[in-house]
Amino acid sequence: MLKTDYVNAAMLAKNEACATLIDALGDAKWALLAQHGALVVGRDLRQAHLRAATLEWRCRRAYEARLAGRAEPLPNELVEEVSLPDPNGFPFLWEAMARRELRRDPTILGA
Repeated sequence: MLKTDYVNAAMLAKNEACATLIDALGDAKWALLAQHGALVVGRDLRQAHLRAATLEWRCRRAYEARLAGRAEPLPNELVEEVSLPDPNGFPFLWEAMARRELRRDPTILGA
């Protein structure tokens, strides 16, 4: 994860600003942009969505742990032990979330 200063969306219209952001991101899967929010990348929309959903879930758990008064990070060895070995993450999450959005708003695709 990369923590960086806010990137103005209008700046991203310039190739130079995009190149700077890409260089700063490196191999990171997401970035927290100061005063803005998160930037999540993936090889395709499905992977980017999974990473965004995972980031949100992890942030909620961290917040809840802090409210409970215990917010100690897990040791890296334990994180590796419980991590998903599947590079695609949770099978069919994208499809399930797309169906949920279509049920909520059938006009979302402009139909």
